[in-house]
Amino acid sequence: MRIDGESDSEIIGRSLTKPEAFGEIYERHGMAIAAYVMRRVDPHRVEDVVAEVFVAAFRRRRRYDLGEPNCLPWLYGIARNVVRNERRWWRRHRIERLRLPVESVVEDIADAVIERADAEALLARISPTLASLRDEERVPLQMLAEGFTYSEIAAYLDCRVGTVKSRVSRARAKILALYRGVGR
Repeated sequence: MRIDGESDSEIIGRSLTKPEAFGEIYERHGMAIAAYVMRRVDPHRVEDVVAEVFVAAFRRRRRYDLGEPNCLPWLYGIARNVVRNERRWWRRHRIERLRLPVESVVEDIADAVIERADAEALLARISPTLASLRDEERVPLQMLAEGFTYSEIAAYLDCRVGTVKSRVSRARAKILALYRGVGR
């Protein structure tokens, strides 16, 4: 049992019906996972790799053994796999990059920086709208963005696929309306 009264397994169990509760797992163990990842990957990739670990954990939370009160060993196992995949990807990527002329590599990096800056600026503009969405619209939109299919979202929310699609459509329309209004 934890000092604050709720074990990791209780939080994960609660997150099965309230997905936002899983954020408490990140709050508890994010720093430990970041420290683990930091020693194993490029420093510029730590934030992205840690995010991948928690996204993978969120997706796998239904398979977590709720009899285990501390989920940190489980998270370390996921982190180990994500780090291994990251290293494999970079090895292949580095070898492919060695075959390219320097100019194209620099252009790719510049394009990636511009795309990320554009994405961050857009996120800053739409974050208030995302926060203002009702859970019934925000949760399916977030799950879709995380890679869940409409069928998986419908099963999770215990509703029809058409209901999920209409909720996502409403959320997208609200965000698009804001985006068009801000751009003027």
